[in-house]
Amino acid sequence: MTSLYMCEPEKVLVDFGMCELVHSNLGGMGPDFDAPEGIKYSNVASIGDGRTIDMAIHAMSAYTPFNPAQNGLNGKFGQVNLHADSRVTLEFVFFEHGTTNRANVEWFYFTLFDLDEGRLGRQKETFEIHNQYFVTHYLTETSEVHVYPHFKKNDGNFQYSSTTKGFGRDNPTDPMALDQQQKDRAVTFLMHDINSFIGTFIIAPPNRGGRNFNFAGKASVVYC
Repeated sequence: MTSLYMCEPEKVLVDFGMCELVHSNLGGMGPDFDAPEGIKYSNVASIGDGRTIDMAIHAMSAYTPFNPAQNGLNGKFGQVNLHADSRVTLEFVFFEHGTTNRANVEWFYFTLFDLDEGRLGRQKETFEIHNQYFVTHYLTETSEVHVYPHFKKNDGNFQYSSTTKGFGRDNPTDPMALDQQQKDRAVTFLMHDINSFIGTFIIAPPNRGGRNFNFAGKASVVYC
């Protein structure tokens, strides 16, 4: 399939800048301890005819946050906080608004931002996802994100890892207004006809402090 073909289908816009955070209790770690497990977003996307969908994120493995109060929303981004030297596997699920009925989404983008690390390669950030969940990915020609494996082989799992040191002041604030370095530290996935997908966030040692993973729908990494 050509790049032009990928541009043709109309995409559902997943927009964390317009949604509402219902509760945040990922892995039962709070801060909303009286809420069901997971992070719940209301009205995360419009699917036409006045209908909207919600999203929930659930921990499928042990989850160790550094500061769970940072989970949920960060401006126009969804956010998950993770303790250094740990990993967590998460399921991202779409629901018909206000229900527990899963909702298939025909075409949509999902983007990871600000994949960076500390000094001397410490606390490297990695996102792992199986290729069954995406049709293609988008990276810049000057991308700082290392992809392994480079081809669809082995068990189908792809890892997207940071390679350069980051600073708080270089964090993006708008998915559609990224500067070149912010584009170079992002990866966008084009997903098709699914109601959920699974991904793993990983932070390398040393076991000190924590880092945030930021995500959204479409980003200016996509050329169409």
